[in-house]
Amino acid sequence: STPISAAEMGVENVFDPRDNIFGGSRYLKQLLERYQGDIELTLAGYNAGPGNVAKYGGVPPFEETRVFIRRTLEAFEQFREKSDKIFTYRDERGITTITNIH
Repeated sequence: STPISAAEMGVENVFDPRDNIFGGSRYLKQLLERYQGDIELTLAGYNAGPGNVAKYGGVPPFEETRVFIRRTLEAFEQFREKSDKIFTYRDERGITTITNIH
């Protein structure tokens, strides 16, 4: 699997934060679908690449990736605990959606 490019995610200007956020969000959505809502595999794919997730049959043994997953999940939980406006849903296909719509 080759690395994903910004252009493939619709990023026209890599120096535009808005463009980058939307491109990153599209990529995360693709990874969530690929890994059927598995947040850890999604984060591993985002950090280390889907090729490494496939190569190791799960989260790669890279310290950077494991730290990235742990810190991201901790930040998400802290944010979730402080906010009553974030909802997580899993649809019939197992796809996870994180939204502020109840």
